[in-house]
Amino acid sequence: MFPHLEIPGILFVSTYNLLAGIGLLFSFLYLDKEVRKYKISFEQDKAIYNLLIGSFFIAFLSAKLFELLYQGEVLNWANFVNGGFTFIGGLIGALGYVLIMNKYYNLPNTLVFNLLTPFVIILHFFGRIGCFLGGCCYGSPTDSILGVKYPNDAIAYQSCDIGAHLHPTPIYEAVFLLILFLIIRKTAFKLKFATYLIFYGITRFILEFFRYDQRGEFLIDILSPSQTLSILLFLVGLFLVIYHYKKVVFK
Repeated sequence: MFPHLEIPGILFVSTYNLLAGIGLLFSFLYLDKEVRKYKISFEQDKAIYNLLIGSFFIAFLSAKLFELLYQGEVLNWANFVNGGFTFIGGLIGALGYVLIMNKYYNLPNTLVFNLLTPFVIILHFFGRIGCFLGGCCYGSPTDSILGVKYPNDAIAYQSCDIGAHLHPTPIYEAVFLLILFLIIRKTAFKLKFATYLIFYGITRFILEFFRYDQRGEFLIDILSPSQTLSILLFLVGLFLVIYHYKKVVFK
C-alpha cells in the first residue's frame, strides 16, 4: 500500500488526505454542473454551499464520536484525536445538520438532499480508494483470487496472520459506489436520495460480513454498528420511496 506520497525534501502527504482532496474537487465540479442543469437560483445556490461547509465540520465530529461510541472508548481529547472515523456516523450527523439548516436557509429538503446525493457518492468513492492505499478498513482472510497481501508496515498485515491474503473491502465498496453513481445519474431527481439510502444500506450491510478490522458494538452484538445503521438507512430510503409514490398516486 501507499499510505504516504513522498518526494524527499519537497513533499510528504497522506495518500488518504490527497484522495479526499481530489474527491472534494470532483464533487464540487459535479455539484456546480447540477446547479446549472436544474437552474438553481443564486440565493439557493449560495445557501447550499454555505451549509455544505458546516456539514463537513459536523460530519468530521460525528464520524469521530460514533467511532468512540462503537469502540467503548472514553470521550477525551487523546481518544478523539487518535481514534478512527465511521463513515455512516459522519453521514448521519451531516444529514441531521443539513435538515436543520434547510429550515434556517428556507431551502426545500427535496431539492437539497437529492442535489447533494451525487456529491456524497463521488467524495466517498475517492475516500475508499484512499482507505485501500492507506491499508485501513481491510477485509477478512481469503484464498480467492481477489485476495490482497498487505505490506509488512500496514495495519492490516500487523493485525492478521502473517502472509494472509485479505478481501480488499475498500475496493469492493469503491466499485459499488461507482456503479451506484451511474444508477443515480439515470434516476428521477426526486428519488436520487432515497435510491442512495436503499442501495448503500444493502451493500454496506453485506460488506460488513467481509470486514476484519475492529467493528465495535452498538445496541446489539449480533450485528456490527454499521450494519445496524445500514438497516436504518434502508428503512428511511424505503419510506421516502413509498411516500413519493403515494403522493403521485393520490395527489
